[in-house]
Amino acid sequence: MTYPAASPIPGITIVMIQSAVVFFNADYLKRRLLKIARAGGGANHCLLIEASAVNMLDSTAIAMLEELRTELAAHGITLYLSELNSRARKALLRSDFAEQLGEGTLFATTEAAIAAHLARGDTPSPLPTN
Repeated sequence: MTYPAASPIPGITIVMIQSAVVFFNADYLKRRLLKIARAGGGANHCLLIEASAVNMLDSTAIAMLEELRTELAAHGITLYLSELNSRARKALLRSDFAEQLGEGTLFATTEAAIAAHLARGDTPSPLPTN
């Protein structure tokens, strides 16, 4: 479904993942997310993964998210996760990754993630071209 009245939110790129994230799709997903994030903005930007349809995260997926967060952070891009279902959230919380994500980056709702990012007051700046 599309929403003609929808408009971009400055500084935020929202991506919805609609499947389990496991060993056979983790690398592909990481490449796609990096490409999307880099195209979406630069420093002080955030990539918000709306994960309500992610019913499973395996250890490969969690390792991929750790790598993704590190690579995005090197470009000043913050990774947010929202709406993880209980099974995926439990897998994430059992790992060290939840701590690596840091306070205020794992949200119950997409709206809460957007509000938190806007409250930070950061103005996106373009990525370096090198």
